[in-house]
Amino acid sequence: MDLSIINSNVQNLKRCFETITSENFDEAYISNILVSAKQHYLANIFAASIGVAFSSVCFVCGLQRFKTGSRNFNHLSSILFNAFHKHSTLRVHHFSSSFLKTIELSEGLNLGKRRLMDMANEQTSCAERRSENDVEPSRPTDHSKTLKDFGYHFDGDGIMKDEAGNGFIFVDQKSYEAIGEAVTEEIYSILGRPPYNLCRTYFGAASERKEQSFIYHSKDFDEQKYLVVLIHGKGVVRAGQWARRLIINESLDRGSQLPYLRECAKRGWGVLVMNTNHNTFVDAQGHRKPFKGSGSAVEHGITVWKEFVTPSKAVRIAVVAHSAGGMVISKIMEEPSCWPRGDEEKARVGCICLTDSFFDAPSLGRMCEWTRPRVRHWVAYPSHQIGAPLPSSDYVERVTAGTNVHEETSPVAVDDIFKFIETTFRSYREKE
Repeated sequence: MDLSIINSNVQNLKRCFETITSENFDEAYISNILVSAKQHYLANIFAASIGVAFSSVCFVCGLQRFKTGSRNFNHLSSILFNAFHKHSTLRVHHFSSSFLKTIELSEGLNLGKRRLMDMANEQTSCAERRSENDVEPSRPTDHSKTLKDFGYHFDGDGIMKDEAGNGFIFVDQKSYEAIGEAVTEEIYSILGRPPYNLCRTYFGAASERKEQSFIYHSKDFDEQKYLVVLIHGKGVVRAGQWARRLIINESLDRGSQLPYLRECAKRGWGVLVMNTNHNTFVDAQGHRKPFKGSGSAVEHGITVWKEFVTPSKAVRIAVVAHSAGGMVISKIMEEPSCWPRGDEEKARVGCICLTDSFFDAPSLGRMCEWTRPRVRHWVAYPSHQIGAPLPSSDYVERVTAGTNVHEETSPVAVDDIFKFIETTFRSYREKE
């Protein structure tokens, strides 16, 4: 490949990254990414290599670059899935036709997606994808302190206020983490109270509850005809949350899963809320240990699916997964033990709704179109329009989420997501 062709497209790629990320990139930075990708050209993975190179740089040094900005690594990884997808915006709008003729994109884009999924997997995600200030505490947190102990409460509109009626004020990271843990406990409490009345159920082989993880679900969820499963992303969030930053700085309706629970209750659907980041406990000796059956997000998801979802009587299931939650449902869809009757049982999953997420389930591509779950991805995109079609893959529809901010996609797209779920469930009723 003529290096001049690459160099002539530095500006195009620079515009692409800056348009999608709302961040600034200098030409040398972009040029280095292109040169790094060039070595893989003969293997027909040029486009994938651009994505992996960009992703690698962001992972190693970009955490510092973006940590105090408006984007986190999870969002950047999602950007790469979107930007380097087959027939993506990058291909259609940002490269010249002469440049496109010199490279084979389709194989590379597919491989790049898989390689990025590997980067997002449990083995490489110990420091990844935090919203601003949202990092795991470096030591066990004192759960005995309530939100009230810190002088805060949620008012009638779900906005966190202090006693004087002021909003949250950031003091330092240590206090932010402590308040964040108190917010988690407060949301757990809200889930169990009216109007939500969810049940907390522990699972795992351990005899003591402190050594077990847990989920939340509506009463008799396993008896309902229609079931919705909620899966949050990676990091500090727990059951009932999409984005801690939005909960603390904006409101419960902006950052929690409460609006989704209300919509399910309004329709009489069962709901199960996973708790995929609840992975460890502290033993009597003060050592942190993994829960059996919930030592990682994926292990939690697979265990919960096998123990609670598979035995349920639901004839149609909808999944809503944000960010790295898409990786969890991807692994569930590919795990044979979750599907004792194979594709026949997978057909119970009517739809999978992703919000600026990851998803890769090759087995769906092999299923018959009329039995395959519908997968729709609401992508963070520079448009206020919600649900506008974007270039899609063979079995994943991509639409705009109505916001370009990663963690805002779930709250902004909620109405469109439930329209999609309703349509999916209705099509099943019409076939009966």
